[in-house]
Amino acid sequence: MNVVNGSRYPHKIGLFSSHSQISKLINALKPTSILDVGCGDGSLLERLIPEGTSVWGIEPDLTDSKIASKKGIKIIASNVEDAFQGLNLEFDVI
Repeated sequence: MNVVNGSRYPHKIGLFSSHSQISKLINALKPTSILDVGCGDGSLLERLIPEGTSVWGIEPDLTDSKIASKKGIKIIASNVEDAFQGLNLEFDVI
């Protein structure tokens, strides 16, 4: 498996890498909304999610959540337990 660096979180490439498998699932499901729990700086979402998809991320690290937000990802800067309190949204893929 090859790794492409461009952020703090490397993008894994290769037929059986986790990122390739996620990409296949996303392309097959064609979701309109996605929630990534622990999205880091949003690098994976930015690379794999089709244009026009509503993308949300939960990320407790404030530095990473700010970077992801600048990429157009709607961020909930919180831990998972607190993020789901009062969250009244539905997602096609989590």
